[in-house]
Formats: sequence, structure tokens, C-alpha cells
Amino acid sequence: MKYFTFILAIVLVSCYGCQSLEKRSVKSNKDVVTRFFEEAYNRKNYQYVMDFFAGDYFEHRDHGARTNQDAFNVIRSAEQAFPDLTVKIEDLVEEGDLIAVRLTFNATHKATFLGIEATNKNISWEAMEFFRIKNGMITESWGSWPLYDMTNMLTSK
Repeated sequence: MKYFTFILAIVLVSCYGCQSLEKRSVKSNKDVVTRFFEEAYNRKNYQYVMDFFAGDYFEHRDHGARTNQDAFNVIRSAEQAFPDLTVKIEDLVEEGDLIAVRLTFNATHKATFLGIEATNKNISWEAMEFFRIKNGMITESWGSWPLYDMTNMLTSK
């Protein structure tokens, strides 16, 4: 019996080890969203998007991301125009499986964005986003950047 218990313990530990350390350490829906902004934007760990966005992730806006790969590509594209892009979470509210977040972004414009050549201007903007979380995965989102304001900041003298 001791031998069986020992083998069972090893199997359970081995299976637990199969799951990534990141997935084991996420504890709540708020953690999933908080870590998304910290990992993807502040640490440039884009793999987080692939690991914590559902494969059929859906961004509710025209021409928005329709898969986790699309979301990955959008974030990488933003990073190309704003390589020092960082984000600060100002407010985070949870209601059921929805997380609402108010954010402040800061970045320096280093490459073409919305047809505007690099200006080397440092700009800041606020955004609101909502995320639906199911089984520890981001499945949907609503929100957008204030592109009109950003364009004005980049083109003003």
C-alpha cells in the first residue's frame, strides 16, 4: 500500500508539473486581467496572450481580434510603433465573469502609427476595457484606444 501511495503521489506531482507555472499561479479573474497588462505590455511577454486568451477569443469591435493569435498580433503591432509602451491599471472592478478596467498608457512614438510617421513624442492616454473570463481564460473583450486623441497628440506642434 505504501508503494501504491508513493507512485500515486509521483503521478499527481508529475501531472501538476505539466501545467505551466504561470497558469498555476493565477488565482482569480482579476489576476488574469492584471497579469495580462503586466505581462504583455509592461514585460513584453507576449506568450501570455497565447496562454490566457481563448483560442476563439473575440474582441467586440469592427475588425477586432477574432482569435488569441489576432490579439497577439495587435499587441505586437502596438509595440512596434511604441516600443516603450507601458500601462498602469487605475481601477479594476469585477462583476460575475466580467472585469472592467480603467488604464493609463504611456509611450514614445517611434514608428508609423495610423499613417503618422514616427514623431518621437511621448504621449499618455486613458482607456476603458471590459473582459469576460471563463475557466481562467480571457474569452471576450470590449474597448478601444482613443485614436482621435492619440492622433491629435502625435500631430500637434
